[in-house]
Amino acid sequence: MQIAMKESEVPKWKQIAVYGAVSLLGQASWDENKEFRKQGLIRIIPDGTEPPGANETWDAHQLRLQKNGAKETPRSINPEFCKIGNQANIPF
Repeated sequence: MQIAMKESEVPKWKQIAVYGAVSLLGQASWDENKEFRKQGLIRIIPDGTEPPGANETWDAHQLRLQKNGAKETPRSINPEFCKIGNQANIPF
């Protein structure tokens, strides 16, 4: 996001404000996902699993997936691809 803001010539003060707000307010989602993973609850539905029922809530579907032994597919991350995006100073 910071790269896109820089490429779009968003003023520096707005970049700082948006980046700070997303970092601060987004932490709750990261923490919640971490807790769900500790409990063995799936956040990303694996390929080949049965889709949720028409009236099934996400919570109920997560529990059903867990009960059926479904596991999230590990995501591969290419460090070379992510290298520039993990920096605060974007070399432009």
